[in-house]
Amino acid sequence: MVYVGSATNKGFDQELDSVLVGPVQQGISRFVLEVPHPDPQKIPSEDLLEVHAALLSGFYKDKEFVRVGYWVHNAYALPLAEGEAPPSRPSPNEMTRTVSDQPIVTRWPIPWD
Repeated sequence: MVYVGSATNKGFDQELDSVLVGPVQQGISRFVLEVPHPDPQKIPSEDLLEVHAALLSGFYKDKEFVRVGYWVHNAYALPLAEGEAPPSRPSPNEMTRTVSDQPIVTRWPIPWD
């Protein structure tokens, strides 16, 4: 699971977790993956209160066959006076995170042998 911390620089991506699963029987499978939240200190200030992505990739024999992406919106949670801007680096307890409930799924054909 990778959290995309900046749309313009892959250097701010954070790997939140990586797991090996298997063997898995052919067919539809369901997994629950709980990962730690991204470290806000590793996200550029100008990108912190923006839209990000969380990407879950599935690999078989080092070939990616599926990627599931979720949009993540970080917002300043405290009330602001009219015209007032949020701080450039709010603390995590001053922020809210909303994760889209409609994932974007991309699949690639790969050899399964």
